[in-house]
Amino acid sequence: MAKIFIGIALVLTLFTAVLGFLTKGKIEGLKEERKDAVTAKNKAEGNLQVAKTELKKAQEDVTAAKTAVEEKDKEVTSKTAQIDTLTKQLADAKTASDDKDTKIADLTAKLAGAKPEPTVPTVDPAVLAETQKRAEKAEAELAEAKKLEQTMNRKVK
Repeated sequence: MAKIFIGIALVLTLFTAVLGFLTKGKIEGLKEERKDAVTAKNKAEGNLQVAKTELKKAQEDVTAAKTAVEEKDKEVTSKTAQIDTLTKQLADAKTASDDKDTKIADLTAKLAGAKPEPTVPTVDPAVLAETQKRAEKAEAELAEAKKLEQTMNRKVK
């Protein structure tokens, strides 16, 4: 009977040794897999931190770009208002210039129609001098209005 118990003990010891040998490879494989998983997790966490930093920087860039766009919109609105004002001033100057042209044409026609005869003056010299002064003044105003019109045209362009 002792031989049977020794045989059973020997078989069980042999079975335990074989079972331990077979599972040792699996245990080492699981350790390697765990090590790889921890490495992958740490790498992923590092990539996550980099991505968060890049996201924060991108959000700051977007905020700065939005601010710049708003400032440019304000500038465009301001420039549009200036263009409208200058266009109105140009129209006013053009109207004034046309009025001056009409006055000069009228004065020139009056001067042409009021030519005195060489021997007997038909127009009082004081009136003639005053008319000439007004014509010169009107021509000067016309020249100034045309200069203003040209300046406005350049500013509008």
